[in-house]
Amino acid sequence: MRKLLYVAVVISMLLMLMLAAATPAMADTVSKWAGSATNTGSGESWTDPGNATGANDTIYTRVALQKKNDAPQNISGNLTLTNFDFTSGDIPDGSTLNSINVEVYCSGSAQIKDYNVYLISGGSSSNNQAVPSGWNSSPKSHNYTIAQWGISGWTLSDIRSSTFGVSIAAYNDTNAGSPPYYAYVDAVNIIIDFTPPGGPPPPPTPVPGGVGGGVAIILDLWGSITGSGEVTGDLSYTAPGGGATFFIPEGDTALAESGGPLMWVGAQAVPPGGPIAVPNAPEGACIIGFAYQFTPSGATFDPPATLTIHYTEADLAPCPNVDPQNPNIVIAYYDSVLGWTVLTPSTVDTVNHTVSAPVSHFTMFALYVPPPAPEPTVAPSPTVAPSPTVAPSPTVAPSPTVAPSPTVAPSPTVAPSPTVAPSPTAAPAAGGKTNIGVIVGPIVAVIVILLVAYWFLSRRKPPTPKEGPKKT
Repeated sequence: MRKLLYVAVVISMLLMLMLAAATPAMADTVSKWAGSATNTGSGESWTDPGNATGANDTIYTRVALQKKNDAPQNISGNLTLTNFDFTSGDIPDGSTLNSINVEVYCSGSAQIKDYNVYLISGGSSSNNQAVPSGWNSSPKSHNYTIAQWGISGWTLSDIRSSTFGVSIAAYNDTNAGSPPYYAYVDAVNIIIDFTPPGGPPPPPTPVPGGVGGGVAIILDLWGSITGSGEVTGDLSYTAPGGGATFFIPEGDTALAESGGPLMWVGAQAVPPGGPIAVPNAPEGACIIGFAYQFTPSGATFDPPATLTIHYTEADLAPCPNVDPQNPNIVIAYYDSVLGWTVLTPSTVDTVNHTVSAPVSHFTMFALYVPPPAPEPTVAPSPTVAPSPTVAPSPTVAPSPTVAPSPTVAPSPTVAPSPTVAPSPTAAPAAGGKTNIGVIVGPIVAVIVILLVAYWFLSRRKPPTPKEGPKKT
């Protein structure tokens, strides 16, 4: 028995080694910094170009540029960086080059821009991949496929050559301010994405029928994706049994968990009670129909791809809180920490019986009816204390009506009497008492005067005339 166990272990180890040797590698990347830098070509020269070699260390080379109207003094010469020292240990023989990214650690104003960015090797140069944005953000990435660089004819020997590198020039795009305007370069990093010999790993072998635990290949991206993960055309595939459709639009970035381009997509339809357990929905919620486990785990999509899952009215029957005419169905994914989590927005098509939602990563998905929202608890209205009773004010008897006064005719206007000057007031006798003699004396005098006057007048009465002789 012990011998049989040893034999089994040895055979298992041999099989594992054979499998590892036979399994081709996924796309890989390698990056290197420039080993040397020089001024080449015409234009304003870079000072101390060697400061741009090695890793990013804040030691710069710079160039002084003039105003835009002073061209060509507003354009730098080429800062040519080589000796990146890529070897066969970095990129094995037989590998396929996918893309090259030139990252320039630069600084300057927003008006300092790329004039040219060329890959170079052995006297050959690529297409100019200058980026129009300013040098006020760093690093500036120039990530393009081999075809976009225009170097499809280059071999691995060209990449491994000491002359392989990049030639960079900058220019000033403004007349504002006062020159000089400075452009700085600290370091340049070249990142090469490649696929080792043998091509992408084969996808899992589908189980016949693909339903009930089988894995079916619904999306093969080999030849339809760049080294940076960009999908070159719309891709749409259907999961086993026709229950789910996965759509990736052109221009989407699809990456494997390793960060390289996603080369395939698998899906496993998982029926209720099947060999793979579907996590239970919370109380009051329902899982409708099959769940779908998408692989490879860790794959991401930016912007999100679109997942569409089909349903029938029979699928809705086990869920009592679903209205077939207006079903509250969504797509949810399972998270080991959060549980079933709703994808938003989930769009229901009641005519075609489908639900669609955006998907940014792979996991298990299912049609899901959320639990009903709890009835909101209404807080009781606060009891208001009754207002105190106010005693009525006493009734005030109305005031008697006063008859209007009769209208009085205005008195005739009397001319004012002339003002008589007052008689002078006699000064009182000394001592402050009234003198009786002063009052009686004048009265007596007046009486005496009147009597004297009367006597005098009576004495002067004329005599009675005498009769004369009578005429005969």
